[in-house]
Amino acid sequence: MERPNRPIEFRTVMILYILLGVGLALTIHFILLSTPTYNWLS
Repeated sequence: MERPNRPIEFRTVMILYILLGVGLALTIHFILLSTPTYNWLS
Protein backbone atom coordinates (compact mmCIF):
# COMPACT_ATOMS: atom_id res chain seq x y z
CA MET A 1 0.00 0.00 0.00
CA GLU A 2 2.95 2.33 0.57
CA ARG A 3 4.32 4.13 -2.48
CA PRO A 4 7.86 5.60 -2.29
CA ASN A 5 7.06 8.57 -4.55
CA ARG A 6 4.65 10.67 -2.54
CA PRO A 7 5.89 14.29 -2.19
CA ILE A 8 2.67 15.40 -0.44
CA GLU A 9 2.99 12.74 2.28
CA PHE A 10 6.68 13.55 2.66
CA ARG A 11 5.82 17.23 3.06
CA THR A 12 3.17 16.52 5.69
CA VAL A 13 5.55 14.22 7.60
CA MET A 14 8.24 16.92 7.56
CA ILE A 15 5.73 19.52 8.79
CA LEU A 16 4.61 17.17 11.56
CA TYR A 17 8.19 16.54 12.65
CA ILE A 18 8.95 20.30 12.57
CA LEU A 19 5.86 21.03 14.69
CA LEU A 20 6.82 18.27 17.12
CA GLY A 21 10.36 19.65 17.39
CA VAL A 22 9.11 23.20 17.99
CA GLY A 23 6.62 21.98 20.59
CA LEU A 24 9.26 19.94 22.40
CA ALA A 25 11.71 22.86 22.33
CA LEU A 26 9.08 25.25 23.73
CA THR A 27 8.03 22.86 26.49
CA ILE A 28 11.64 22.16 27.49
CA HIS A 29 12.37 25.92 27.38
CA PHE A 30 9.43 26.77 29.65
CA ILE A 31 10.19 23.85 31.99
CA LEU A 32 13.79 25.05 32.35
CA LEU A 33 12.59 28.62 32.92
CA SER A 34 10.05 27.49 35.53
CA THR A 35 12.68 25.65 37.57
CA PRO A 36 14.25 27.72 40.38
CA THR A 37 17.75 26.95 39.09
CA TYR A 38 17.16 28.88 35.86
CA ASN A 39 15.15 31.73 37.37
CA TRP A 40 18.19 34.02 37.09
CA LEU A 41 17.98 33.78 33.29
CA SER A 42 14.63 35.61 33.28
